[in-house]
Amino acid sequence: MDELKRFFKARWVELLIAGVWLQSVVSAAFTGSLVLLALTTLGGLALLIVVFWLVGTLRRHRSPAYGDSEAFVTPRQAVVFTVGRQPHTILFALQSQKPTWLGLICSRETEATADDIRAKSGLEDGRVQKEIVDPWSVIEVREKLAFVFDWLARQGVKREEIVLDITGGTAIMSAGAFSLAVERQVDCQYVRSDYDAENRPIPNTQRAVFVARHVVHAAASLHNE
Repeated sequence: MDELKRFFKARWVELLIAGVWLQSVVSAAFTGSLVLLALTTLGGLALLIVVFWLVGTLRRHRSPAYGDSEAFVTPRQAVVFTVGRQPHTILFALQSQKPTWLGLICSRETEATADDIRAKSGLEDGRVQKEIVDPWSVIEVREKLAFVFDWLARQGVKREEIVLDITGGTAIMSAGAFSLAVERQVDCQYVRSDYDAENRPIPNTQRAVFVARHVVHAAASLHNE
């Protein structure tokens, strides 16, 4: 029984995402209903975020702030992105936040996009850390993101100077990355955009939303007063 408890304690994230949520998404896909698939995918992701938040709260005995906030005005030394096929929101965030360190979590399919972002960031290679993951492996996403966080720590970047942006990448990549960020108490943001009739982001409509905020920064507080 003790071994079973240790197993669930060590692997609960993988079991929850791969064994419950992913299976539900696959089952919904086989029904052929796009509405059911969308509801299962988005509803499950929202539920996962709530679960990870509750676990983080219970472990730390403190509650991070959630909801809309002016994330772009919070000073950051480093931003870490999950990378999808469209670089627009990432490039907008880079332009707005101007980090001096950059982390990119991408898949083989989105590596070219990550390389383009690296080039357009204007940062030296030594200030950018790119990690390629299996977008369907929660464990690998968490391991590679942990490597990036540890790399930033070795550069002298403090936890409160880092933000994880989960706008891009697959839902599984975002969920896995978010779960680790909550454990590490690293702030998370999401960039919202308005879209035109051809599903392209409308310029100057982007705004950053705090998905999880653990540290209230003085600069941001003064800005809001």
